[in-house]
Amino acid sequence: MKEQGLYDFISPVWSVPTMLPDGHRIWHAVTTTKLAGKYPLIAISDESGVMPQDTDDGILWLDFTEPLMMGQKVGSSIPLVTTNGERTRTPTDGITLLVLSREFDWKINAQGIFYKAVRA
Repeated sequence: MKEQGLYDFISPVWSVPTMLPDGHRIWHAVTTTKLAGKYPLIAISDESGVMPQDTDDGILWLDFTEPLMMGQKVGSSIPLVTTNGERTRTPTDGITLLVLSREFDWKINAQGIFYKAVRA
C-alpha cells in the first residue's frame, strides 16, 4: 500500500546521529511534523551522504510497523519506508538487530519465531 507523501518533509532537522554496529547511522527527526503516531520518526543512512537526504537512497525511515528479520538463507534486514510510503528493507547483521530491538523494543522475526532483545 503506497501512501503518497506520508513521510515527506521539505527540510528535516536531525539529531546527532547514532552509529550502528553495521556502519549505518540513525537520525531522530526533531522537526515538528504533520505525521502523528505512536512511532518515532527515525531515519537511517549509509556512508553515501553526510545527511539522510544527501544519500543515494534519500531519506529512509525505520518502519516500526514491521519486524526486524533474521534468517540464515535470506539474511538479516531492517524494515524501512521511503518518503513516498513504499516499504523496503536494508541488509544488516545480527548485532545491529539486537541493538535496534533493545533500543526501540522492536520485535525480531527469526524464521517465524518472534523475539525481543533485553539488556542483561
